[in-house]
Amino acid sequence: VVQLDFDGDKDSGRVPYLVELDASGQEVLAPKDIPELIVAAGQQPAEPWHLKQARELRERGFEYAKEAKHKVLFDPSQLSRWFLP
Repeated sequence: VVQLDFDGDKDSGRVPYLVELDASGQEVLAPKDIPELIVAAGQQPAEPWHLKQARELRERGFEYAKEAKHKVLFDPSQLSRWFLP
């Protein structure tokens, strides 16, 4: 966590945290203070939240759209491919 109670731009407004990603060093906004988004370095769960959610949905008879499962969507080093500055 780089900064608490970060005052972002006009679109994001105030968010709980400005976070520096371990993999890339890129700073990103954490829109909510929830365990799925805020995890201390070295304490990441064995199953990432998006895989857990997909598994739980499958168990209930639902499936993610194929495009939503693209692995680079969840790779922090690939953020620049999916978000415009």
